Amino acid sequence: MVLAFLQHGVNLKVIRATIEAASQQYGTDFPLTQRAFLTDGKRIFLNAVETATGEEKIIDVLKKQFVFSDIIKPSLYAGIEYGIDGATRWYPLEDKKTVVLDPGRQFGTPIITDSGIPTDTIYASYLAELRDTAMVARIFNLSPSMVDDAVEFEERLAA
Repeated sequence: MVLAFLQHGVNLKVIRATIEAASQQYGTDFPLTQRAFLTDGKRIFLNAVETATGEEKIIDVLKKQFVFSDIIKPSLYAGIEYGIDGATRWYPLEDKKTVVLDPGRQFGTPIITDSGIPTDTIYASYLAELRDTAMVARIFNLSPSMVDDAVEFEERLAA
C-alpha cells in the first residue's frame, strides 16, 4: 500500500503521518489494509459510507475533516479493491486491470490478471527477445497490450 501511494507521488512523510493518524483514530497497526484509502497524489483520503444515510463521504485523514466529494473525487486515483477484511488486491496501472497484486494469487507477486504469469517473467523474456513485444506475446499466449502493460509496470518499479 505504501508503494502504491509512493508511485502516485505522495510524499513519504505524508504517508507516515497518515498511517500514524489512522492507527490512532481506528485502533489498528495496519490501517491502510483495513479501510478504503484514496489519494490525489498529494494527500491521502478515507473513503467512508455514513451509516445513517448510506451517503459516501471522503475524509482528509491528517486534517480529520470531510472534503467536498464532488470536487475532490475526480482527481483521486483508484486501483485498490477492498473487501470485508480490508484490501484484497491492487491494480497498479491507472484505468487498466491487466496487472494485479493479489495475495490470493501467486503469493501477491505482480501478475497478468488473466493468465497469472508474473510480470517479471514477461519482462525478462522481453529483454531476452530484444524488446520484441510480438514475440513475447506469442511465447506466453498473451496479447501485445498485456506484454506492454507488464513491461510498463516493471519499468516503473525500476525507476
